[in-house]
Amino acid sequence: METAKGYREAILKTGEVMERLAVAAACSRCAGTEAGGGCFEGVEAWFDQVLLYINLAMGVDLPDSQEIPEGCFFVGRKGCKLLAHHAFCINYLCPSLHRSLDPAQRGRLLAAAGEELLRGWELEKVIRRRLRVLGDSEPVIQTPCGDDDDLQPFISSVWPFEICCIRPPTENYSLTFRLIRNCYWKRCALCPIYKFKASFSKRGIEVVKEDIRRARQLEDLLLEEGIRPGPYLDRAHRRLLNLMKRIETAKGVARDGVKQKAEKVPHSLDPRLVWFLSWFKEKPNLEDNLNKLISWPMAGARTCFLGDADALVLRPEYLTHVIQRILSHFPTIERFTVYGRILTSARIRKLEEMRAYPEGGLDRFHLGLESGSDLVLWF
Repeated sequence: METAKGYREAILKTGEVMERLAVAAACSRCAGTEAGGGCFEGVEAWFDQVLLYINLAMGVDLPDSQEIPEGCFFVGRKGCKLLAHHAFCINYLCPSLHRSLDPAQRGRLLAAAGEELLRGWELEKVIRRRLRVLGDSEPVIQTPCGDDDDLQPFISSVWPFEICCIRPPTENYSLTFRLIRNCYWKRCALCPIYKFKASFSKRGIEVVKEDIRRARQLEDLLLEEGIRPGPYLDRAHRRLLNLMKRIETAKGVARDGVKQKAEKVPHSLDPRLVWFLSWFKEKPNLEDNLNKLISWPMAGARTCFLGDADALVLRPEYLTHVIQRILSHFPTIERFTVYGRILTSARIRKLEEMRAYPEGGLDRFHLGLESGSDLVLWF
């Protein structure tokens, strides 16, 4: 397979650059110590079945025991025992190495690492896509193979899905879907968000399922077009703009609202709200969707945020249904996160309902702080 061959060549190229810059020797010395550098215990958990399968296919003998105490399961006294690495392992440049390399050397190393990331992601996508086709009871839409004329009907059929502008910092590179719009409370004094022309509503399950289908369709289109992430996203963004033009041509429309006209904001508003409204989009468009889909793999394509504010107003069975549908279309996701209010969990949801959320696949709640001070609680 040419994709696998290109990935192996990129791995070897990165290794050659690391050897020339003495990075390989430095990493091996560090990895041979307890809890050395970025090869710490727990990193092995980031390697899923597909990445381990790629290593086996490349002839790697996976270790059956940990060699370095408090170190990654896959690291040994001479360095990593794998050929195909997680994105973190390829991207990570410790402070010591960063200081030892000049800008030109760092540039060469990152360029090689970027090519390895790109080729590895291409191979992973091919394998995951094939597994999804073989394993799904309800196959997702697949893009046709062929020239641009063959792709035109498919390109003209893609539509945007609603993503979340507001999310926790830990979810910046997560795939996002909106289950509710905005916030029903809007009275927290510390929060300027959602207080200006942002009405609250719950979204129906069928509408959300359609968004998930649209997201998968766009993901498959990016796969077909060969638009992939890397440490430098400039090339991907240029190809993305070209794809957007082709979509506009196929649809016979102008930029699909890509450049939205900025809404006039009263100067009397809270300055924080003015800042928020300078970038907030009530309805993100197709270009926003595509940018999200090429950026979320940079963090491993393993996390998903379900917004907007306080998803605990939705019953556990609703969230379980949504999570199951997302996993059927994006099987690499390992963590689902929501925002929630403490009062919602305490007054609206029963204890058995709160227990049902993690049982249904929800992994993390982001809740506000509790306090015994009436002043803090008011704020």
